[in-house]
Amino acid sequence: MPAELVELVRARVGSGFDLAKGARGEFHGPCPACGGTDRFHVFADQTPSGDLAMRAGMNGGYWCRQCGLAGDYVQWLVEIEGWDWTKIFEYLGVEGAQTERSEPVQRAAARPAVTGRPVNELRPLEFPAVAWQEHGEKFVQTCAAALERNARLVRWLEDRGVPLEVAREYRLGWHAGQRQKNNRPPCAYRNRESWALPPATFPDGRPRKSLWLPRGLVIPKVREGQLLGIRIRRPSVDLESGRSRKKYVQVEGSRHGCLITPRARAYVVVESELDALAVIAANVPDVGGCAIGSLSAYPDLEAAEHLKRAVDILQALDFEPQGDGEKQGRKFRTWWLNAFPQCRRAPMPVGKDPGELVQRIGMQGLQSWILSQISPVLRVAAPRPRGRVASAPEPARAAEGAIPRSVRRLDSLMRQLNVPVWRGPDRIGVDLEHPWHYPSGPEADELMRLYFSGEVMDWIGENHNPGRIMPGQLLRTGN
Repeated sequence: MPAELVELVRARVGSGFDLAKGARGEFHGPCPACGGTDRFHVFADQTPSGDLAMRAGMNGGYWCRQCGLAGDYVQWLVEIEGWDWTKIFEYLGVEGAQTERSEPVQRAAARPAVTGRPVNELRPLEFPAVAWQEHGEKFVQTCAAALERNARLVRWLEDRGVPLEVAREYRLGWHAGQRQKNNRPPCAYRNRESWALPPATFPDGRPRKSLWLPRGLVIPKVREGQLLGIRIRRPSVDLESGRSRKKYVQVEGSRHGCLITPRARAYVVVESELDALAVIAANVPDVGGCAIGSLSAYPDLEAAEHLKRAVDILQALDFEPQGDGEKQGRKFRTWWLNAFPQCRRAPMPVGKDPGELVQRIGMQGLQSWILSQISPVLRVAAPRPRGRVASAPEPARAAEGAIPRSVRRLDSLMRQLNVPVWRGPDRIGVDLEHPWHYPSGPEADELMRLYFSGEVMDWIGENHNPGRIMPGQLLRTGN
């Protein structure tokens, strides 16, 4: 007999999931997707919305008031558990697992119709004028040379997962700008007409004759061998004064489009280009990065074609917990899930994006997380991440046949922090009572580094059956 929906949720999020006060059949607790601690609700008696759940007699629905995650019993198995349709039919004891119609019909039931812009109506690539590209190329080349001389910035990039090798390949640069009057942040100005920009005016009607290039990290976007656009990430100190408080400035004349690895078999979708480069630097075979630039941006039409051909799409977009950002984020995160059937939510286990994850647990941790999320058909032994590996040194291996010191240390940290871990046939992870809200401090960082190290993962795989491993159970092999 299949488990009730509330039991599936409890197995996923832990024990902090209780019956709502004054409610009958309504439970609330942590959300498995966004990290909300008490806004995720399960309605145990709700009539199923999909045909398959109705045929199987499995009541229940769920809804998160924070991120908008919602569905019925079958959608939980698809979206959260990641099961394929053959397994779902067998588990529910419903005939039709081998029919040609069953999967398309159930996909439609499990995911609502696309809201927002249809995929076939996305904007195609449109490159800037030739003169703009020529001047932009000179600017990018000058800034790339300046980056090589900026040891502090190179180290900062490496610490967030972008080694110099990858920075060179994607032509990152540093624009120092020129000193300005009245203590304004350094910047540079270029003639608009020479960059083939149309006439423009200030709010008071005066003509604008110059193109503004602020100081910052220069991130060019190149597609099909042509310069598509330039973004500049400004230093935090420059946001406190000057004419703009935007952290990212898109150089005027840049065109819409993603930074994307062409022809990958799986993609990690993120907002910033630096996070996409960290995914690329993790060097997992057949896995590419796709940066859309903003939570509320659609991919371009050519990028969507690459995404449609992928086996897996891991949606790792940042989460805005409050205000208009939360509403926009919910709308566009849902658009991705609806537009691409192979797309699923994949929040970072630590931090809000791949760069923060690398800063916390190292590049090896990012690589291990990607391997744990992609489909088994793509999961092969990954080579060493590119560039300097920003992580703690691996503990020395114990003598043959003994429990490695790294495993013993992990066991001690699990007991100290009261944190279980999870080993499943398709997924691995640290299983906290409040998912995505990890304990902070050096001990928590060390626990994450150890768990995602190859030595520990191999040992757990050889000595434990799939399931939750509670504090105190790690060294009891054969469980």
